[in-house]
Amino acid sequence: MRRAALRKRGLVTRTLSGLLRQAVRKCRSMDARAVRRMNWLILAIIVAGSLRLNLLVQAVSYGRANSVRTAETALSLFLSEADYPALLLFARFRDQALAQWLPHACLTYRGKKIVIVDPTPYPKRSRRGKKERQMEYIGRVKVPLKKKQGRPQETTCPGYLDIWAGLLLKGRQVLPLARKLCSSAHPRFVSQNLLEEAVIWQALAAVSWNAILVADRGFRRKALLIKLLLRLVDFVIRLADNIHVLYQEEWRNILETARQVEPIGRVVWKEGKKRPLPCWAVAFRAQLREEGDDPAEPNPEVNLVVLFPISSSQEPLILATSLPVDRLWQVKAVVKIYEYRWAIETTFENMKRDLHLDEFMVREWVAIERLLWAGAMAYTLLVVLRLQAHEESRRFLEEVLRLLREQAVMGQDLTVGKLREAIALDYTHHPAQWLAALQEAT
Repeated sequence: MRRAALRKRGLVTRTLSGLLRQAVRKCRSMDARAVRRMNWLILAIIVAGSLRLNLLVQAVSYGRANSVRTAETALSLFLSEADYPALLLFARFRDQALAQWLPHACLTYRGKKIVIVDPTPYPKRSRRGKKERQMEYIGRVKVPLKKKQGRPQETTCPGYLDIWAGLLLKGRQVLPLARKLCSSAHPRFVSQNLLEEAVIWQALAAVSWNAILVADRGFRRKALLIKLLLRLVDFVIRLADNIHVLYQEEWRNILETARQVEPIGRVVWKEGKKRPLPCWAVAFRAQLREEGDDPAEPNPEVNLVVLFPISSSQEPLILATSLPVDRLWQVKAVVKIYEYRWAIETTFENMKRDLHLDEFMVREWVAIERLLWAGAMAYTLLVVLRLQAHEESRRFLEEVLRLLREQAVMGQDLTVGKLREAIALDYTHHPAQWLAALQEAT
């Protein structure tokens, strides 16, 4: 019986090479050798499912290196010393993916795309005291622990924080738009808030500012909300319950105020993987106040939505938004948009499980950044392959399904992670064909 295989390997390599070729053409600062290495690196990340250099060079042969150690050293030098703009290269790669392959795949609300922003931690050992073995500028990050008495607990450990912004696509896929590595130990670190805002502006510029920004409580700063309002950017951002509001000429806690406003109706709220919660919804317009506010600074009103669970001890959901909330259907739409935020959490989970995005072991800051950008491009390529709509892509996905079913690893849906697994499985049996297809495409 003939083994199932991916006959359309050229589709993968041509898509990768085409996206990268267009990106390089607009960068104009990479030689042909660097372009070939970047093609190899992105394919190796998909095949290896890792960002660790030793696993990359073991999974896919690297140039003319005659040993894993030699290849790992060569790849490390390429990441740390090669002359190419990694951020600009990713931006052009992403723009080509959006313009050429994914214009049909974006989810929108009233004609506006949905951009989600959130940070993710990478816990890392600092290796302090070990000469020339520690990573550069390792700071402190918060990581979750197991819940105690129903409440999530956090602790701090050495590591990096990576701030990501992504575009919501069909199937609740998230396409990376922008990211920034953050560490308080970096000599040029100014403020995490400023880095978060930089990522937001880059992501919004990538979609021509025609978007709705969605974020969790980590982005609840009043200063950010005011900047979004002044720039006419729509947003749905969750607030904490310790904020005070000016409503009917009286400053009070936001929950105290919400309890005195008549509910607009019932709304069902679903947070991530939790069960749906029927809630009473309250909507009103008010000014926000934080400790240390300057009275001279502008303080425009924002629309506020508060959901009180009817039969649950879960804390209320508080949302600030620039979208209208005068009617019940508008409130339901705002809550639905916020629920999409969980898609970026799922994306982080997938990237760390399928690409092991957090397991990099390079030491220099510039190499870490470039490796993470390569990981973002690998994930972008997988999303493009999964969501392409033409006939050749449909046949390729049928081959993927047959291969996965033969290996008994097919779940209910063909996810980006399953697609990566199919490519890796096929590569283990046909490495020469894959390398030939990559060489032909480049």
